[in-house]
Amino acid sequence: MGRGLSGLVLSALGAKTHKVTVLDKQPHGEHMLRIHFHSDTLLEPVEAPGDWLRMWFPDDRGKLYQRGYTMINPDYSEGTFDVDILQHDPPGPAVRWARRCEAGEVIEATRYSGKVFSLIQPQPAGYLFLGDMTSLPAIRDLVAAIPEEVPVVVRLVDRAGDEGGGATTPAIRENLDFAWIPELPEGRTFLPTLEAGDFSGWYAWVAAETVETRLAKTALSREHLVSGPLLHSQAYWIRGRAMGTEK
Repeated sequence: MGRGLSGLVLSALGAKTHKVTVLDKQPHGEHMLRIHFHSDTLLEPVEAPGDWLRMWFPDDRGKLYQRGYTMINPDYSEGTFDVDILQHDPPGPAVRWARRCEAGEVIEATRYSGKVFSLIQPQPAGYLFLGDMTSLPAIRDLVAAIPEEVPVVVRLVDRAGDEGGGATTPAIRENLDFAWIPELPEGRTFLPTLEAGDFSGWYAWVAAETVETRLAKTALSREHLVSGPLLHSQAYWIRGRAMGTEK
């Protein structure tokens, strides 16, 4: 099964593709399915916070679809790691695969040695994370890497109205302001948070639905003067499209 143009581009950029084997899976809260994987070659001795990979999911016709996921609990000595796949309907290729996969199944995962998260120097006034269930695994990992004396604000979109349905949120720590917020129409979900606070001099990390991410990025740049190396924004999904489109 070929990986199309996207796979060729990643290979040209030096990305390496690895075989990963399903060990087991179990629900993680009401909305996540956690898949436990093993690979002899994928992991590095030290993984940066929020490190991620692209996984290639086969459909019933043999086509491959890619989707990016944060690695959870990477263990280099054992060659194991976990991935949380958000369950949603209608399901995309990744969700359909996750629901039907069994222990022993092998798929491919690609890693590209691009930019990873690192603590900003000099230290910013604080760290702001805006996301939802799709970016929760990354946010959880990144928050854990920040010194406790530094203020951290996390706002996650509560789309289902159940505050994550029991998914693991960032660990309680000093100087952490964590809250679930309601989804607002027209992508305005994060704007009340940004209007209520002063985040000048902060580092901001935004990853959610496309319109939400774009509006938050614009507000941070215009109203709080957060830009350049102090601003990371990435749309994790597009409303109305299946997550995990063909590449």
